[in-house]
Amino acid sequence: MRRKAGTLIPIEADILQAARRLQAGGASSFHGHMLATQLQDQTGARQLVAHGTLYKALIRLERAGYLTSAWEDWEQAQREGRRQRRIYWLTTEEDNNGTA
Repeated sequence: MRRKAGTLIPIEADILQAARRLQAGGASSFHGHMLATQLQDQTGARQLVAHGTLYKALIRLERAGYLTSAWEDWEQAQREGRRQRRIYWLTTEEDNNGTA
């Protein structure tokens, strides 16, 4: 079954809502684990959203224009002793014709 253009499936809507909450809390950007934790808190789930489910939905949202992303600075990740993360930002709703 195909969905209509401009419609979101529940995980995508949940991601956008979680991203808006992070933004309202002062986070100008977010990474996948931060978002998964927010989703867990938002839904009261016992486990984090599955890696594949979350990142596939983030890719779809970026392709649809709801998010933008970029890899963080590799040197910063090295200084902090961790892997490099992909950082996401919400785009403005006007960019998405207000469909979110």
